[in-house]
This record gives sequence, structure tokens and C-alpha cells, in this order.
Amino acid sequence: MDFRVLFQAYEKFQEINKFVEYMTSLREDLEKNLGKELVRRMMDIFLGWGLVATTVQYEIADIMAGRKQEDNGVFTEAEKVLHQYMHFKTVLAEILSNYLLSGGKLPETPEHDSEIPSDGSHEHPETC
Repeated sequence: MDFRVLFQAYEKFQEINKFVEYMTSLREDLEKNLGKELVRRMMDIFLGWGLVATTVQYEIADIMAGRKQEDNGVFTEAEKVLHQYMHFKTVLAEILSNYLLSGGKLPETPEHDSEIPSDGSHEHPETC
């Protein structure tokens, strides 16, 4: 197994843990601005990522130290978390960029979004 790849993975999951710690430190401010329910859901996701990241870091350390030969399927779950985290970072960067370009104004939610039927269809009734 290539230790350089393992070390890079270890560092990436360390980045996820630092992100989770940072977002947790902002929890109170986020709740004031976004609402407690949304922030609770976000924190559930972030803490789940942190748990997987920590587990992966222990697995990598054990493999690099020669205490283990296999990852017991942990890397499969870790890959999913890594993709979610990287996608989240991309989306967050886009939101922040738009926020800064708009002079610090949050985008307005279009009114028609609330009118989307619960069955998932997006068809609008035709008007005559």
C-alpha cells in the first residue's frame, strides 16, 4: 500500500475534522441567523462526517504502523463522506462568492419554490 496516498488521505480527513470543529464553534451564531432546526440538521451531518473522518484517521494510522493489513470496509464509507464534503465546500464557496458579489445580501428565495407540489412534480397549471 502506498503510504503517500494514505498520508494524503489522513490529511484530508484531518481537514474535515477541523471544519467540523470550526462549524461547531459557530453554532450559536448560525442558530441566530439560520434558525435552530436547520443548524441542528447541519450539525448532525457535520458531526457524522467528523466521526467517519476520525475513524478513518485511526484506520490509516494502524495500517501505516503495520498493526492492520485491511481497512474493514471503512474506506468505502470514507470515500462517500469525502465526496459529500468536497461537494459541500464547492457549493459553500459559490454561495459565499455570490454573497460577497451582491454586497453582502443573501439571495431571495423565489416565491414559486413554495408552490411546488409535495408529490415532486414541477408542472404549473396552464392558464387560459
